[in-house]
Amino acid sequence: MAGQALQPCYVLHRRHYKESSLILDVFTLEQGKVSVIAKGGRKSKSQSIAWLQVFQPLLLSWTGRSDLKTLVSVEAPNKAFRLRGQATYCAYYANELVLKLLPAMAPNQEAFLAYSWCLESLNHANKDLQAQAFSLRTFELQLLSSLGLLPDFSEDFLGEPIEEGNSYYLSSEMNFVPVANNSQSSIIFQGSDVLAVEQALGHISSQGIEGIERFSEQLNRRNMRLLFMHLVDIALDGRTLSSRELLKQFVQERASIVKKNSKDAL
Repeated sequence: MAGQALQPCYVLHRRHYKESSLILDVFTLEQGKVSVIAKGGRKSKSQSIAWLQVFQPLLLSWTGRSDLKTLVSVEAPNKAFRLRGQATYCAYYANELVLKLLPAMAPNQEAFLAYSWCLESLNHANKDLQAQAFSLRTFELQLLSSLGLLPDFSEDFLGEPIEEGNSYYLSSEMNFVPVANNSQSSIIFQGSDVLAVEQALGHISSQGIEGIERFSEQLNRRNMRLLFMHLVDIALDGRTLSSRELLKQFVQERASIVKKNSKDAL
């Protein structure tokens, strides 16, 4: 069977296979998440095989009828994103979300473009922690939206408009319920945050992701982080994210070093 035309991809994860090969989980523009084997990839010294790294924009082609395709050709149209420090952990988190939430061989161009934007945004925000947080919130929002895994941010469970000054919790049916309705949930969200997400979604729908920076302050609120963490956890349905724990450890270690250096300076 002839290999298909080259198409834009990113390597999400790579692992050893047998004595000399690699299995790559790649995120593609046209076919979604695909598993590809690079035969002899561990021993090859070719430049094309060396390009098969995470965060490297790629053009790949493959062949095969089974779920595991065989790599045919590789091109690197652009340089790899040069992520540093916390930005790297954020990018691994984005990778793991795609790996665990997207079904195999299911095209999702909205999610692919959001992922590409996220990497570029993190690349520009290597030392800006607020910008990194905004990149992740925006990616989570688009990814969950593309999969139909978001609640209605404009109305509560009775169809009443979300009120900015009210507090809500998310029901098991993914509806916002006013706290006044006998909430037993410990996770409470402010109506102002819920409405900010609704506005951001509407802006992306009408104007595209490039102009969403105007919502950076709203999406970076601490309560917003808790809201998206809750939405991601619901989507994961009991599965865990190792990247989330690694990011937490990195932040704690960095804070410890900063605290120690501060004491030394005194």
